[in-house]
Amino acid sequence: MQSVEFRSELRDPETAMAALVRAGASPLVTLELRDTYYRVPSGAFKKREAPDEPVEYIFTDRKDRPSPHMCQFISYDEAQMRLRYGQTDPPIWRIVCKTRIALMRANVRINLDEIDGLGQFCKLQALVSPSYNVARCYENIGELRHILGPTLGEPLTGTYADMLDASEPERAIG
Repeated sequence: MQSVEFRSELRDPETAMAALVRAGASPLVTLELRDTYYRVPSGAFKKREAPDEPVEYIFTDRKDRPSPHMCQFISYDEAQMRLRYGQTDPPIWRIVCKTRIALMRANVRINLDEIDGLGQFCKLQALVSPSYNVARCYENIGELRHILGPTLGEPLTGTYADMLDASEPERAIG
């Protein structure tokens, strides 16, 4: 699947939530997530666990930049992952725990994340589909960045695991 995504620091989660709801975003769910990142030759590969949810494996390939950018991703269930990657997990690199508040506006999933050991962040992910072409996805992300305005901090590159690795290299698992 393809999406356009943007991630940044989140300076004011409460004001961001109020602005998003005023702009028509629908709250979806609040989740406690545990992402286990594996060492792989390219891209990012993680196992996502959440209470009362099936385990999901996600492979992501993106050109990380601080502006909105294209992302390719594939989601696997346990059986699909084992067929693709084998019976043994790849080496573990990092574990990232977070509380995520998810909202939706048009085709954009809005994630307000609190990452253990890092702080507050916002991820905007617009799924490309026949109804929402790439250009429209970029427009929708731009609209949300405007709505969120000063609640957003510095744009991010890399994964949360990359950020943890930079701030705590001694805590890498593998």
